[in-house]
Amino acid sequence: MNNYLCNRRKFLSRMLVAGAGISLLPYAKPAFATNVQGRKLIVVTLNGGCDTANAFPPYQESHYYSIRPTIAIPAEDVIPLNGSDLGMHPALAPLTDIWDAGDMALFPATHCGANPNRSHFYQFDFYSKGAYTTSSSFNDGNGWLGRYLDEYYSGSSNGIASFDLYGGNRIFHGSSVPVFVSGRPDNLTMGGDTALADAVAAQLQAGMSRPRTGVTQNYAKTQNELFDRLSTVNDIDFNVTPSNNASYPDSTFGRKMKHAAILLRNIPELSVLQVDRGGWDTHKDQGGVTGTQATLLADVASGIRALYDDLGSDMSNVTIVVQTEFGRTAHENGSLGTDHGVASAWWVVGGSVNGGQIGTWPGFSDNELDSGRFTAQTTDYRDIFSEVLAWQGFSSPENLFPGYSNTSTYNFMV
Repeated sequence: MNNYLCNRRKFLSRMLVAGAGISLLPYAKPAFATNVQGRKLIVVTLNGGCDTANAFPPYQESHYYSIRPTIAIPAEDVIPLNGSDLGMHPALAPLTDIWDAGDMALFPATHCGANPNRSHFYQFDFYSKGAYTTSSSFNDGNGWLGRYLDEYYSGSSNGIASFDLYGGNRIFHGSSVPVFVSGRPDNLTMGGDTALADAVAAQLQAGMSRPRTGVTQNYAKTQNELFDRLSTVNDIDFNVTPSNNASYPDSTFGRKMKHAAILLRNIPELSVLQVDRGGWDTHKDQGGVTGTQATLLADVASGIRALYDDLGSDMSNVTIVVQTEFGRTAHENGSLGTDHGVASAWWVVGGSVNGGQIGTWPGFSDNELDSGRFTAQTTDYRDIFSEVLAWQGFSSPENLFPGYSNTSTYNFMV
């Protein structure tokens, strides 16, 4: 029996995470790495529908200011982006050096095909399962990253291949490969009654130590494997000082980005992570240069920049894709906010990114808008993920996205 199981409180602290929905497979505990090994993907989900028309404003268009008389970002406050039709909200200033270094690609108008549905729940379900149009009848119950893990690892893995720090959508569903779900991997504790902890630990330890056959043998084996993986995460020091004077924001998102960097360094086989930042459903009082959205943007930009600085040269092995379920209306509403829209800007950050504006900006004039209200789509979201996955070594995106045939020539990964 593994020695760590003898520590009852530590043992039960791990049981909390087991109850939170972790799915793990056999794993030989590695010697921890001090740098990032292999190519990694971080999916950052902006939950709620980010108004990316203010995050990356078309500040050279008069229409932008006429349809957003209150919340538009004044041209003098916009950060110009070399080679782009768009600029950047001043709250995203921490990303400026990343853009100038060529490590950030901007896709101004990304979405998921014809007949979009502007429901948060539907759209997240739609993206997560890898569908493209609302007429798609494909639904195997799995997420596209779940399919990716099964394809890439041929149904097995020697460790924790994925880590979901969000857990709020079905993007990993259906995978038989490890998906560790925890928003607080630094805090796998539960406290509680010592006598109860002693009793439960004793029962489980006794059950695992007795000779077993058939189904119960598999059960005991699964318990040992689960606790071994939980031990791997629990043994990581999450209090280490970030490298290169990186400064993470004092927020939930900042903590998750810091933990993402630590996990990448300490679990060599970790391939993909998901991190979230909610709060983007800005129907009222959205703000402009300051206000609700500006605060959100500053948090995301600071978190991404801190991870970028922290990992340093290891960013050549890490790519961050920032997505949101939809953009918002081109016109501001009567409550000084914006409502659910269609296309949105997505962006990609990493040391292997061939940066700049990728794809066209469709424009904000009346005849350029979708239905006179929404940013029109110019980029298929599947093209973005397909190129990042190809960079990771996966060349069959049609197996992940039903009905997809990759014809993009963006070549934004090097």
